[in-house]
Amino acid sequence: MDLLAPATGTTSIVRIDCGSVDVANFTKIFSDREAYPRGHRHLTNSCYLVTHNGRRLLWDTGLSAALKGKKQDFEGMVLSVDKTVPEQLAVLGVKPDDVDV
Repeated sequence: MDLLAPATGTTSIVRIDCGSVDVANFTKIFSDREAYPRGHRHLTNSCYLVTHNGRRLLWDTGLSAALKGKKQDFEGMVLSVDKTVPEQLAVLGVKPDDVDV
């Protein structure tokens, strides 16, 4: 198998919302030199369902499903999940057992 050869077959990628993080003071948490403008930032935690030639890979699993409908304060950040990964897979017609990797 030639590892440098281009991949062949059918590939699709679907973004899944795997939670969000509200950061009250972005520069304080993400920069030791305060390199970013001060203030609040809303970050998205994305996961991806990749299908290639009928095989499925879930890239990342996001924040814990236990956070669904809740907000958890974690060292200056508020974590939350609106829909779990299995719920979003179900909308796509995919069961967790259908994911190969």
